[in-house]
Amino acid sequence: MDGAEWPAEMHSYNEKFTKMIESVKRRHDPVVTTVGKSSERAVIGAHIRSEPAVFDLLGRDRGFHPD
Repeated sequence: MDGAEWPAEMHSYNEKFTKMIESVKRRHDPVVTTVGKSSERAVIGAHIRSEPAVFDLLGRDRGFHPD
């Protein structure tokens, strides 16, 4: 990449490190989705609570809870 000759140990280390980071990413990808969905629900819930007409429409008396 930078024109320098790196020792074989450095290449091996970089390959192992890259594989480890990729496995961590694969393992944590679902967490990102879950956190994103939870954040979206919190924003929607806050909006619904701040708009009485929407809250009434969704059925405050029917047990609707935006959380």
